[in-house]
Amino acid sequence: MMRRILWAFFIGICFQFHAAAEVIRGKVTDEAGRPIRGAIVKAAAGNKAISRYTQDDGRYEIRIPAGTYDISATAYGYRLKHQSKDATQSNEANFLLSSGVDVMRLSGADLETFLPDNREARLIKQECIACHNLSNVIKRRGNTAEEWRSFLPVMVGRYATDEAPMWSPGVFAALTTGLEQYFASNSPLGSDAEPPSAEQINHTKISDAALSATFREYRIPGDKQVMSHSLAIDPSGTIAWFSEGNVNKIGRFNVQQETFQSYDVPAPGSGTHTPVVGRDGVVWMALAGHSAMKLVSVDPETGRVKAYSWPEQRFPAHTPSFGPTGTLWLSNFAPGEVWSFDPRTQEFRVHKFPIPLKYPDASTGALELTFGPPAASDRFTGLPTAEVNAWPYHIAEDSKGTLWFGSLFLGTITSLDPASGKSKVYQPEGAPSTRGIAVDAQDNIWFSNFHGHRLGRIDAKTREIKEYELPTKNATGYGVVYEKRTGYLWIADMNGNNITQFDPKTGQFVEYPIPTHQAVPRFISVDNDGRVWFTEFFGGNIGVLIPGGVSGPSASR
Repeated sequence: MMRRILWAFFIGICFQFHAAAEVIRGKVTDEAGRPIRGAIVKAAAGNKAISRYTQDDGRYEIRIPAGTYDISATAYGYRLKHQSKDATQSNEANFLLSSGVDVMRLSGADLETFLPDNREARLIKQECIACHNLSNVIKRRGNTAEEWRSFLPVMVGRYATDEAPMWSPGVFAALTTGLEQYFASNSPLGSDAEPPSAEQINHTKISDAALSATFREYRIPGDKQVMSHSLAIDPSGTIAWFSEGNVNKIGRFNVQQETFQSYDVPAPGSGTHTPVVGRDGVVWMALAGHSAMKLVSVDPETGRVKAYSWPEQRFPAHTPSFGPTGTLWLSNFAPGEVWSFDPRTQEFRVHKFPIPLKYPDASTGALELTFGPPAASDRFTGLPTAEVNAWPYHIAEDSKGTLWFGSLFLGTITSLDPASGKSKVYQPEGAPSTRGIAVDAQDNIWFSNFHGHRLGRIDAKTREIKEYELPTKNATGYGVVYEKRTGYLWIADMNGNNITQFDPKTGQFVEYPIPTHQAVPRFISVDNDGRVWFTEFFGGNIGVLIPGGVSGPSASR
């Protein structure tokens, strides 16, 4: 225990002073010489980048090791600019940004502004803002429906075959024709259209509380870009564990040394998905591939990798979560089931909950059915399709041993007592889907109303539901984490490209825009010092947000 305390202490010192021998500073202005507030300035060299925001006077300051850096500056409504800078030079790195909106650099939330509110457009939002967002879609603007029909099965890869397509015939037809219509060359987002003005988009300005933050981003090594799904920091704050799903590995990042290491998972196509770290520092990774293997663990001391199979269970695992008693809970693709795993006995168990007879009217599942009957086989498993897709998405256990989980297709939150088997369903009003979930110190349940763009709470005493609209229009909270030290909730906004803080005491949000475009953060983790760790699924990075007031690089003067 003493060793871990000392280690954490040195990590704090490391983040504050580690090789930060030089300072790059300057000012960002517009064409008229006016300061630009909230611009993102990034200093990048090798596999590492450090970013800050400009202040009210347009000035920024970044503490970095000596060396030559690519310095970039960008802001909403302005063009991106780069320059090279030797950190030992005393002259400032100033930027004059020209105004203009580049639709290829808009967030998914901003792009969604241009889709109408009708059934076909809602289907596109629902299906395309699930694993990624419209920032991916716009890369293929101008495609015909036939080109979309050819591309989409390739895009989803192993999740779709001729025998088990990703979408039903009706959904697939509506999706491809809608993508042709709304992303045609002459559409508002098309290559032949005039770029939109900054005023056409209800873009949320960065708050004063966010301006003192620092981001550090690290490129994950490899021959090709790693698509890292999610991340978990260990209890000592010394190791960040993350998935390397497309290369079948588990990634390890040494916080002090800023170095990477990978561990091979002993089964091709196992689909490393989401990690969780136990109190002993052992990391457990859920495997979402189509195999008998459900879990894999890595001992940080020995590097030993161990896999855990459950051959009789045909459905893949999804997301693990440790409860207060040390039980490892697993969401999965099995309708009406939650799984548990005992690390001591290495035994899996099934805990069933009732499957509803129909989808709620506002749910994503209900919208799909308006385009015709579902496909005969499940999109993720290849098994016969259930009448209602009721698999749990993310899962958490409260202090009384009750499990709580959401549903991507039902838009509900379900509680389950694993001892008695009793369950109860909670329906947030108008929720199409629910995703991340967390339990706070008072046993309140916090969840993401994903396609509803809200953060929700189920009161521990009254069980009443209250929801809070996220500041960025069309924001989508993926992972939700409770920070014990402050009582804050942290949300990974996949669509808005933000890491978002929420203070339940004041009801105030603070959004921190991620410096890398189209980062697509998913499940995130907060260390004991309040630093927020995340992966960039399409950025090929892991990153850490150091809010103002948390130990780390000094704030801009």
